Amino acid sequence: MDPLLSTVIGYVSLKFVDQFIKDEGYGRVRKFFFPKLKYKNRLIQIIYQTVEEFEKSHSYDRSNQKIPFYHSQILFEKLNKYILSKESTTDYSFIIYILKSNPNIIIPTTEELSSFYKLFTTKVKADKKLKSLFIEENYQSKIFDLASDLERIETKIDSISTMVNDVHTALIFNPDNHWFLNL
Repeated sequence: MDPLLSTVIGYVSLKFVDQFIKDEGYGRVRKFFFPKLKYKNRLIQIIYQTVEEFEKSHSYDRSNQKIPFYHSQILFEKLNKYILSKESTTDYSFIIYILKSNPNIIIPTTEELSSFYKLFTTKVKADKKLKSLFIEENYQSKIFDLASDLERIETKIDSISTMVNDVHTALIFNPDNHWFLNL
């Protein structure tokens, strides 16, 4: 093979590889180092923050092998129901009843549950990033669907308006002298 030809082929192939790495590689590296924040992950962060903050102000007995209520899966399921259904009131007695079904959980008082729940809801309501992620993940596609539906409705209204104008013109026909001459 000619040395000049192999140099040209090598140069061109190197440029192709460089361009591929620039286009594809950078995006993958960026996603690896800066992953896109998701609603679920942000909600988990808020739950952990709430647990840490609550734990600082409410200590528990670590001598028995029980876990505090705020480390239980049961409570997190209830917190998720709050987020999904936007319940304004919570039946603490029912949560305590469910927590009692697991002997490894330290049963809280109603005041402790209320305090934890209030702290959690305050954090959720104050977190603007969580709200925007929720809207982005749940409503953005619906907004685009609605926009296309509105365009379709607007087109139909325009065609109906044109038909109404045609009917109106036909109903108010007033012949003039020019019309009579053309008969």
